[in-house]
Amino acid sequence: MTRGVTLLNELSVRSVSSTSQPAALGLRVVPSDVPPSRTASGRGKLSVELRRRACASLLFWLCACFLTVVLGAGASSARGQTVMLDNFENDRGWRAVNDNVMGGRSLGQVIVRDGRLQFEGSINTQGGGFASIRRTIEVGELLGAKAVSLRLKGDGRQYRLTLRDNKQVRGRSVSYQAGFSTSPKGQWQNVRIELNGLRASLFGRPMAVGEVDLGSVWSIGIIIADGQDGPFALQLDKLEFLFE
Repeated sequence: MTRGVTLLNELSVRSVSSTSQPAALGLRVVPSDVPPSRTASGRGKLSVELRRRACASLLFWLCACFLTVVLGAGASSARGQTVMLDNFENDRGWRAVNDNVMGGRSLGQVIVRDGRLQFEGSINTQGGGFASIRRTIEVGELLGAKAVSLRLKGDGRQYRLTLRDNKQVRGRSVSYQAGFSTSPKGQWQNVRIELNGLRASLFGRPMAVGEVDLGSVWSIGIIIADGQDGPFALQLDKLEFLFE
C-alpha cells in the first residue's frame, strides 16, 4: 500500500514539472482561454495604425518642403525685377488736382497721348502754389519695391513724386513725397527715386505719421510746388517699380 502511494506521488511530481518547462525555457505560453486568432488580429491592427501614422507624417513633411520651396522661389523671383506700372499707351485714370481745392489759382492739366503723358500748366503762388497729377494703383502693388524709375523730359524745374497709403490727418489723406530735379527743356533723362526717403506732408506741412506703408499704397502721382510763378511742362515716357 505504501509503495503504491509513493508511485502515485512520483507521477504527480513529473506531471507538474513537465507543464512548467516552457516557462523555464523562456517560451511564451498563450493562455488556453485566449484564441490565437484574436492575438494575431491585435498585432495586425497595431501594425496598420503605425503605418498610417508614418504615412501622415511623411505627407506633412513633403507638403512643408513644397511650400518652403515655392514661397522661397516666389520671394527671390520678386527681387531684382523691374515692373512696368505705366507706359502711357492709354489713359489709366490720370487726373489733375490743383491748388483750387484750397482757394488757389494755379492751373494744371494732364493729357495722355501717343505713348506719352503731358503734365503742363502754370503756377500761381498767390493762394496755394501747386499743381499735381495722380492715379490709383492696386493695393499691394508696391509691396517690396525699393525705388521708382521715371523716364521723362522736363523744363529745369523741381517736381516731387507722391504716394498715398491709408493714413489720414483730420480726414484728409497724407501725401508721402520725394523731390527730383529735371534737366533743361528738351532733354530726356532717367530719374530714380528711392522709396525709403519719402517724407509725409499735408498741404505742404510736414506730418509725423511714420513711414509710408508700401503694402497699402493706393495712389501715385507727381506734384510741382517749387515756389516759383510761371508755366511748367513735364513729359513722362515710362514709370516703373524697381525690386532689388
